[in-house]
Amino acid sequence: MNDFTGHASKEEGLKLLRAGRLHECIACMEQFIDAYPDDAGAYLILGAAYSQAGDHAMAIAAFERSLAEENNARAHFNLGKAYEQAGRIKNAADEYRIAAEMDPEYTQAKEALKRINDLIAEEAKAAQDINQPHVLGGDDADQYEN
Repeated sequence: MNDFTGHASKEEGLKLLRAGRLHECIACMEQFIDAYPDDAGAYLILGAAYSQAGDHAMAIAAFERSLAEENNARAHFNLGKAYEQAGRIKNAADEYRIAAEMDPEYTQAKEALKRINDLIAEEAKAAQDINQPHVLGGDDADQYEN
């Protein structure tokens, strides 16, 4: 295997990620992380690779580890995306909100937060509509009159 060193390994991992060579990227970043377990950026790349590969649980774990090493808006945003892809909408909203608060210029985070909040509102309205009793009126009422 290659002997990765600092910056070169993350660059290689990023190149593999951008090329869509996800399993190679994951292997590269895991090897790098074995040598440099405190590198927050490496966990971001690893999380992105897992996310693109559809392994949301591993993506979430990698982004959470990145945040444990360095609290930053980008990691919160990426964790929000992973939560969203895993169907954990309220967790996603929390992470997008944190990212937007940490960096008020982070347009993607603000847009994602608005989109998720709109989705949550729609789901709440749909749930409320389902729980409302059906009241006959108009043409419906005429069908049941004797």
